[in-house]
Amino acid sequence: MNGENMLSSVKNHWEFLNPYIHKQAGIKNVSIDILIAFSPLIIYSVYLLGKAAVFLLLSAVVTAIISEIVFNITLKKSINLDAEGSVLTGIILLVMLPVSIPWWVLSSGVLFSIIIKKILNGPGRISVNSAVAGWLFIQLVFPQTAGSRLKYLFQTLFNGGASLINIFGNILSANIIANMQLSSFIELSLLAVVLGVLYLLFSGRLELHSSIPYFLFLLIGFTLAAIYSGKINYPALFGPAALLSIFILAGETATLPLSSIGKVVFGTGCGIISLLFYALSREGCAFYLSVFLMNLAVPLIDLVTIPRPLGVKY
Repeated sequence: MNGENMLSSVKNHWEFLNPYIHKQAGIKNVSIDILIAFSPLIIYSVYLLGKAAVFLLLSAVVTAIISEIVFNITLKKSINLDAEGSVLTGIILLVMLPVSIPWWVLSSGVLFSIIIKKILNGPGRISVNSAVAGWLFIQLVFPQTAGSRLKYLFQTLFNGGASLINIFGNILSANIIANMQLSSFIELSLLAVVLGVLYLLFSGRLELHSSIPYFLFLLIGFTLAAIYSGKINYPALFGPAALLSIFILAGETATLPLSSIGKVVFGTGCGIISLLFYALSREGCAFYLSVFLMNLAVPLIDLVTIPRPLGVKY
């Protein structure tokens, strides 16, 4: 391979490795479509909760935009405001949180999400879903205010888990929403969430390489549990939190492995972790936590699944 061909190969490979370049659909266009997908849930939330929902929505959006502007100024960067992406981050974080969340807790989470988005995420770095990172931050720093259920999940894991019978019984439980201390925005309307997912599906914005394995693995697990117990019930699998995790959180292009097989591995891993954590704890936060943990594993997945061009070392 001569020098010119080598340079071309390296350049093409770098473009393939950069998730912000190798996708034909622009990040802004994708963000706008996801915002449109959330609009039924936002409208219904405002209708149901009134001024409280409007105030929290404005808090999330304003904090996200101001945080990005201040961050760019602080680092002496040109203000190339990613308004769509920032607003989307704030809204996704909002819908994951209880409807009674104080505005200042929400704003703290949005600020943390933007920091993660601007510092940690990017080519050559570990990329995590910034909204999930903000959600985890709030759960850990403000557990009482946020109605955190993470401690129950971790207590179950550290206490040795559960027996096979308990695992199948917990998977079949239909009381996940009823058992939560505080309902989140995403739980206000399953229909609104389904409409959003269908919009993304027909607009071609869903990353099916990761979402389908995620969904199928959960479906198989819940089906085996139904066969084992003789009961057919899939409340958690088709619930709003699961749909958000499967089709939106686990489908963010910039935080996924770069190869198709890598995305399949990612989705399968999310399914395994979600099923295990939910089976052991009956906590809906298992779906969100699985995405975060698999985000951390993306560099390893890429290392194993991306073929190296001949003569190129990295």
